[in-house]
Amino acid sequence: MNTALISLIIMGVCIIFFVTDVFPSATIALLGCVAMVVFGVCGIDVAFSGFVHSITILVFSMFIISSAILSSGAAKLIGAFVLRFAKNSERMVVLIVTTLSALLSAAIGNGAAVPMMLTICYGIVAAEKKYRLMNLAIPVAFGGIFGGACTLVGSAPQLSASGILQQITGTGLGMFTISKIGVPIAVLGILYVTLIGYPIGKRIWSNREEPEISGIGACAHQQVNKRKLYTALAIFALLIILFVVQLFDVAVSAAICALLCILTGTISQKDAFSDMKWDIVIWLASVMGLAKALTVSGATDLIADSVLGVLARNASPFIFFAAMTLLAMIISNFIANTTTVIILLPISIPLAAAVGLSPMALAMGITMGASLTFATPLANGFIGMTLSAGYRFRDYVRYGVLPSLLTYVALIGVTPLLFPLAG
Repeated sequence: MNTALISLIIMGVCIIFFVTDVFPSATIALLGCVAMVVFGVCGIDVAFSGFVHSITILVFSMFIISSAILSSGAAKLIGAFVLRFAKNSERMVVLIVTTLSALLSAAIGNGAAVPMMLTICYGIVAAEKKYRLMNLAIPVAFGGIFGGACTLVGSAPQLSASGILQQITGTGLGMFTISKIGVPIAVLGILYVTLIGYPIGKRIWSNREEPEISGIGACAHQQVNKRKLYTALAIFALLIILFVVQLFDVAVSAAICALLCILTGTISQKDAFSDMKWDIVIWLASVMGLAKALTVSGATDLIADSVLGVLARNASPFIFFAAMTLLAMIISNFIANTTTVIILLPISIPLAAAVGLSPMALAMGITMGASLTFATPLANGFIGMTLSAGYRFRDYVRYGVLPSLLTYVALIGVTPLLFPLAG
């Protein structure tokens, strides 16, 4: 049996265990990485590459920053400010944080915006106990995904697609090329999360206790240290500035601010590491390694080649476009969406030309399909970060399948109107 098939079997078994919650998710993800090495799929450097991935460093750093902002009382202050606009309604809070997440993601990228907004959600829960973090965290992640699909810089797949298109066709994507598709879907997505997703989510986890978020309970009763409060606010402001000006990679910017939290005494190293959600960090790093192993083993290429082989022989331009968009959405729920674009776009453009499909229309379908994925916590690093709110793997499936289907229908319906399929 070749390594591609072995890696698919290992990943399939891991997903079954993720969904059934037989064992802790971090344990299963680590076991999957070990299995990839033991069965010869890849080396240890590939299987555990997620532990040095920028997403893992970003999440690790943001947990430190969040703990510092919470323990200082700064998060509660920020949360109270947001609640001034909520009119005493949790649904209104959902609308506010989802919209803010989308706007920030369109401007500075969802990889930076979503972790920052999750910190604000911690503050909202600290400021008002009647609001549940579980009702806020997934909407924030969804808002980031929708907003990230509105501009070239909103999410990494767009940048990758632009480079590939520029290399193959001589024409890349402009800053707002995808906005014609992304903005309407983002507006509808925010309305969905607020009007339909909110009651669905409440039903899914209504009887479940939320895990204790380190710092939330303490900051409600503590004597506020003004020096730590102002220092935490200053560091959070610096974080926003670094994310906006993009002087460094977002992971480096977050690491700088996390270190400042410790060096300034806003939080001690002992407390920072004690508060750390190690299960989330280890799970995230491990699934990054699993995804990398799938790619290195050729499993993703095997799937793509098999689908493309069938389509190239039998598909009309629309069927080819719709199938590639769906394939991008499915694959991106299990590996990095940027990797999906890098795999699918270069090999599908020549085949698209053979069936008379425009490269730009195809690129829009694959790119937006890869960007707008949220049916599993594997889809994006920052979605995985929301696991700290107490969700289970299957919660994302139950919450995310319907909007995924609606988004897919919107993509294959709207894209051909804005980007003609005829090549």
